[in-house]
Amino acid sequence: MIPGIFAGAMGQPGGGGGDVEFRSSDGAAVSGNSISVPVPSGVANGDFLVFGFMCGNQTLTVTEPSGLTSVLADSSSASVVRLYCRTASSEPASYTWGISGTNRLAGFALSYTGASSVDVVGALNRPSGSAICLSINQPSDGVLIAVSGVENSAATSTPTPPSGMELRQYSGAAFGHISASDLIPSGTGASGDKAYTWPSYSSPFGVLLHIK
Repeated sequence: MIPGIFAGAMGQPGGGGGDVEFRSSDGAAVSGNSISVPVPSGVANGDFLVFGFMCGNQTLTVTEPSGLTSVLADSSSASVVRLYCRTASSEPASYTWGISGTNRLAGFALSYTGASSVDVVGALNRPSGSAICLSINQPSDGVLIAVSGVENSAATSTPTPPSGMELRQYSGAAFGHISASDLIPSGTGASGDKAYTWPSYSSPFGVLLHIK
């Protein structure tokens, strides 16, 4: 197992029991020492929330918001990558991350109905080219989510999502960019990599999640 990756169900009580459907998303990107990611519009108690956060300097200390369950925490290369989940309950307007310096930050929040757990199903990948999310035995139920991010100097750098997947949230500012796409339903058990194409990039990463 790659350090910082936690496999297995990470959900909290609530949500699941029916078909999983996307509700809404939101995000933010800044250069600074903190970032507030808005909770998506229309979120209701019991919705399943997935959060992503990236920082362009892996040596900085991250102060996390309370109330979120960690799904993945990795700082093995040029950037910090953090993923979280939460079952919605009296949600605040936003969640805020802080860092021990000033750097490029980006984050997203996704909201789904009918879900209650999340697994990391493709190991975090830091390729030399456009970000590739490595897939292993693609699940046949729930929703497959491909998360990818890069650093570059473009103020906006919206990527092309993996084939067959829908881009749900792109958050980007100068140098810091993160994106999430999904596939509903997730598939029929097929395997294969899910590749993002970024117009401009350095230090890319990609990882696959499965919620159900």
